[in-house]
Amino acid sequence: MNGWSGNALCAVVANHGDLPVYSIGYCTDPDAIVKDLQSLVPLLKNIGTDKEPVAEEQFLPYAVGFLSFWLERQGLELLYRLLRGQADQPGRTTSPPRVPAAVWFAFGDYKPYLKLVYEHGVKGTKIIVNTSSSHRFP
Repeated sequence: MNGWSGNALCAVVANHGDLPVYSIGYCTDPDAIVKDLQSLVPLLKNIGTDKEPVAEEQFLPYAVGFLSFWLERQGLELLYRLLRGQADQPGRTTSPPRVPAAVWFAFGDYKPYLKLVYEHGVKGTKIIVNTSSSHRFP
């Protein structure tokens, strides 16, 4: 969906109370993704103010989705940047910077990245995994 959905669709879904997933897809330009996510923040409603930080303000109301097999090839720069809050609105004066509420991994071995989210993310960051199995249940 990367390149098709973008920040406008994420904003609409988030502003209607759901958790959108911003799909990273086959990202080859981490700077472009971070910039696009930063431009998403002003489109979001009801995510708090710049003046009064509260517990709910530690997360941005969207998830970011990675293709696990592509993350293996591409490297971890973008994941680390998002976990450090670099997708938050530039110039925001309250700290710490907000991070995506969830990180989604699909298609490949996601297990190595779980530890990274736990160690480098904000406590409470959700992890979503897409699993598949050839095992049939009765």
